[in-house]
Amino acid sequence: MAEPRPPKAPADASVEAAGNTKKKGKKAEKRPVRYDVSDSRVAGLQLRVKPTGVRWSMRARLHGTQHRYDLGPAVAGDEDVGGLCVDGARSRAARVAEMARLGHNPATYLAATATGVSIETQRKVEAAKPKPSWSWEKAKKAFLDDVERTNREDTLRDYRGKLRPSGLDCFNGRMVDTITRNEMAVAVAVVHARGKEAMADGMVRVIKRFFNWMAESVRQDETHVADGVMVKLKTPDATREEIGEEEFDPEDEQGKVPPEIEIGRALAIARLGCMPERIGWGLQLLVGTVQRRRAVTGASRWRFKNLIEAGESHRSAMCVGPSGRHARGGPLAQPGLAGHVWVARSAGRLAGAYWIT
Repeated sequence: MAEPRPPKAPADASVEAAGNTKKKGKKAEKRPVRYDVSDSRVAGLQLRVKPTGVRWSMRARLHGTQHRYDLGPAVAGDEDVGGLCVDGARSRAARVAEMARLGHNPATYLAATATGVSIETQRKVEAAKPKPSWSWEKAKKAFLDDVERTNREDTLRDYRGKLRPSGLDCFNGRMVDTITRNEMAVAVAVVHARGKEAMADGMVRVIKRFFNWMAESVRQDETHVADGVMVKLKTPDATREEIGEEEFDPEDEQGKVPPEIEIGRALAIARLGCMPERIGWGLQLLVGTVQRRRAVTGASRWRFKNLIEAGESHRSAMCVGPSGRHARGGPLAQPGLAGHVWVARSAGRLAGAYWIT
């Protein structure tokens, strides 16, 4: 050991302290003095003398930051009984210095040596401890708030409805990182068994999006939801329904398309002029272009182009863009019925030559 700087320390400070630890402890108890004695063989190793006792410590730089690690109490002799002798302290300090040099945190190693538990067991214990997460209610509210911020009102209404069924009430008060795919599949199956098969399909779609959102890197440290935990979630197979069964209704084949007489009646009323021009023209365009309400009411006059086929220029086409925020593809030319070119131009003039309805 090197010559210590403290005036009252012996010539070979670390050896003297290790060999006469009890004497040092008694002197420290008599006077409230604290001082450190550095070891000359292992850089950073120090013997810290305090009124409460004498302990070994190691100073090492981890990731560019200086840290002090407590190695344990100092004992006299050549054996590590009840603490660390000089050789034991130097060996442990060298291990700490090597781990810090490689970028590994020595705290886990020191905790394992202090408790007598291996590092592997220590890691398993840490992994088994419950991690901080979000409750089902908190996660659902945060998700719907984000949907409201980034999507349309109809999307928010759809997502809120798919997360509302009573089959999901079993997750109230649960941490979202503890919910498994099998548990969620059982909850979806309960709704499916009630005859709400379309609702069950929608639940799976929204729940997948919900858990993927919680697993995004911006919030995964808070939710601790694993990536892809609900990727393989699916609804039970649909109930078999064949033509010829008693519950089959042939009119169901038509779907939600209104009867022709109702379409004709709406078109006739729109042409009578008994309602504001903007509304009447809007109904005619809705019928003539066979497009959704949003595409028609939000269309500008520039979306309507003339078609020249077989020498006829009285026909028109409405260029309909892709639907939705994430839709792909370019505009689709949807032919309109005869006379709708005049309707589109008239509606455009009424709306300032830009917006039609």
